[in-house]
Amino acid sequence: MSARRRPPITAARSLAPDRTPITVDNFLAYVNSAFYDGLVFHRVVKNFVIQGGGFLPSGVQRTPSFAPIALEVGKGLSNVQWSVAMARTDQLNSATSQFFVNTVTNTALDTAAGGYAVFGSVTANTALVTAIEHALPHHGTAHQFFMPEGPLSILPLPGNRSSIVWSETSANAAAIQALPDAEYLAALRPRFGDFLGDIRLVGERFTYPLSLSLATRFVGPRLALVGDAAHVVHPIAGQGLNLGLRDVAALAEVMIEAQRRGEDAGAPDVLERYQRWRRF
Repeated sequence: MSARRRPPITAARSLAPDRTPITVDNFLAYVNSAFYDGLVFHRVVKNFVIQGGGFLPSGVQRTPSFAPIALEVGKGLSNVQWSVAMARTDQLNSATSQFFVNTVTNTALDTAAGGYAVFGSVTANTALVTAIEHALPHHGTAHQFFMPEGPLSILPLPGNRSSIVWSETSANAAAIQALPDAEYLAALRPRFGDFLGDIRLVGERFTYPLSLSLATRFVGPRLALVGDAAHVVHPIAGQGLNLGLRDVAALAEVMIEAQRRGEDAGAPDVLERYQRWRRF
């Protein structure tokens, strides 16, 4: 099985709060309330857009948590390739949770039917990874904070120690990684906060590029790929694990249904049904 790489599409990593404050605040409110957890990109139009933020894998639509927002267009942002914009109905001020990623340049959307508000773009991200020691106990609790540049994950280790996975734009990450330890900590502290008391570095510092890897095919002769063998996504809110569990559930359902029909559960046409369901 071969794999191909695309720019990461799991979330908007570069936002524009200075130009579209209402839209960015709305998007982050949905992110921070865990509204998007478990949702999928439900609309994929080749050479146009990928849309998500509204539907579960079952096809059931999740009811938006917040009121529709005002349309912010004409702010110097355009529907160019890999930009992220709010989806809406034919009513101008109707956007809620759904958004789309422009997979090609779609500048016609800047003005079509009143325009579609761009509020960010998908950019290359890098994870800064290290271990820290903190004054207060973590009680075995993991935390994840969402910021415009990317999430900061704090994962408990034995004792008063935690591992951090700190996502930044690749340019910012390179600059931070080059800092001496004291300045690195100074950059981390305002993002980390003081809920665990004073912190200090206790581990080596690493960086890892973040992107989406997607297998060209999920199935082969009596073979099906699931989880990280099929796709590797941004490490945000455990979505990689969630996707893998859904892969297993979908494959099991396809195979069980095939057996009920008297089909060979490992036949190519049966496995192709799994691929159509799970490969995006």
